[in-house]
Amino acid sequence: MLHCIGNLTLATPGYNSTLSNCAFAEKRPEIAANSSLMLNSYFQLLTDQDVWDEAVLQKRAQGLLPLAIQLWPRPASIP
Repeated sequence: MLHCIGNLTLATPGYNSTLSNCAFAEKRPEIAANSSLMLNSYFQLLTDQDVWDEAVLQKRAQGLLPLAIQLWPRPASIP
């Protein structure tokens, strides 16, 4: 699940290297407080008590995938 769309978060290079191996409880407040990207607004709704497990990643992926398809549709030449 590490590389699934539900686990996608964008961070500046400084935050990415600092937070990359931290626990979710450490990452979430930093991302919520320091990112103005709509993609990361999801983390403002969570608390440190929330879990970041496979079920949550799948649910988030189900919300992100339709948006990605809408924003980046496949070329018409691909069946």
